[in-house]
Amino acid sequence: MSAPSFLPAIAPQKNDPIVLGAGQDRFFSTALDTLLRKHGITTLILVGWRENGSVLYTAVGATLHNYTTVVAEDATSASTDADIAIGRYQLLTQLGNNVKNEPLKRGTVTLSRGDLITFR
Repeated sequence: MSAPSFLPAIAPQKNDPIVLGAGQDRFFSTALDTLLRKHGITTLILVGWRENGSVLYTAVGATLHNYTTVVAEDATSASTDADIAIGRYQLLTQLGNNVKNEPLKRGTVTLSRGDLITFR
């Protein structure tokens, strides 16, 4: 696989790990779970294109690996308003089921906004 290209403003820094996958679930056939566990990471923040695609499928992969996942609604999107609505519904009802969108419910997905997310 050839080296990916990145926008300079968001390019990985020297020695930053890069996880490349072929599927929409970034856990599938990659070392992502191993890398995260090696660093003691248990909560993920997902952003990106296709709330009803890559974001959703990676969130399902995270749930299957028992991560607590936050999806920043203001940093994700999809092609149509319907795709966004369907994606958000599926994020909250998949597997671990967080229909009430309880904040940081363990092993499930929470929908939030970037201005409400802090790092510790």
